[in-house]
Amino acid sequence: MKFEKYSMQKESRVLVTGANGFVGRHLCAYFEKYQIQIRKAIREDDSRKNEVYEVGDICGTTCWDPVLSEINCVVHLAGHVHVLQEKSVKPSASFQVVNVDGTINLARQAVRAGVKRFIFLSSIKVNGEKTEGNPFCADDPPAPSDPYSMSKLEAEKALFRLGKKTGLEVVVIRPPMVYGPAAKGNFSRLVWLVKNMKVLPFGNVKNKRSLLYVNNLCDLILHCIDHEKAAGQVITACDTHDLSTPELIHLIAKCLHTKCYLLPMPINLLLLWGQLLGKNTEISRLTESLQIDHDEVKRKIGWHPPVKVNEAFIRSIV
Repeated sequence: MKFEKYSMQKESRVLVTGANGFVGRHLCAYFEKYQIQIRKAIREDDSRKNEVYEVGDICGTTCWDPVLSEINCVVHLAGHVHVLQEKSVKPSASFQVVNVDGTINLARQAVRAGVKRFIFLSSIKVNGEKTEGNPFCADDPPAPSDPYSMSKLEAEKALFRLGKKTGLEVVVIRPPMVYGPAAKGNFSRLVWLVKNMKVLPFGNVKNKRSLLYVNNLCDLILHCIDHEKAAGQVITACDTHDLSTPELIHLIAKCLHTKCYLLPMPINLLLLWGQLLGKNTEISRLTESLQIDHDEVKRKIGWHPPVKVNEAFIRSIV
């Protein structure tokens, strides 16, 4: 990749929220590689490093004034994330406070500070939990099914309303599962299974899942900082090709230099087994398809993922 591709963005000054999260750490390193001036906002900090700001809990009253001065673009990664076992007494309230109230509060203060562009990391879950036939496109009718995805959609709508009213250039990115070195969640659990279980019961699964390597996501965000056609867009993006669960397992095993045999268990029995173990959501995701239109992002803003899937997995699994 040549730096000249990003010569315009070199003059941008970008605020990254959630800078110490999984995506945030990779994004800040990626921006620094291309000499993008960044300011990092995190919830708590004891490092006292330059350009790292502690903002505390994100909600509708968080004060962002100290970190927005001379910022051209905000990349808002911070939020209340979706987890399989939500422990909050009122999970929907937590998503509302952080993902909706907190996001629009930041965006309003960004407008007052003269910020030009606001990039919001949403989720493909806004489109739905699975595809049956046609892959998801950004313009498909939304079908969120849980408090997390509902809060992301509500935040998207509020941002676009604010952008229409004030001129703030809003860019929404809806990624699928993001993976990479030190990734947590579903990806790390599957890597653990492949590493520790020599036989897995997914031989009959014939699904397809779109994934997104974290550095491909970073490259997309960098592309969106000042690309003229990105303003006002909802962008869905993924890696160069989709993987079935068996293909995913075999690729992980190859990177781990191990063998994992797939037992051809009937899908109905596999789903029943998941229910009995209290893992029905996880098993459903491993048997169902969730695909994204690969060409949509190229049509909209001319972007394509720079790192191919095989290389991305080699970099991710250590």
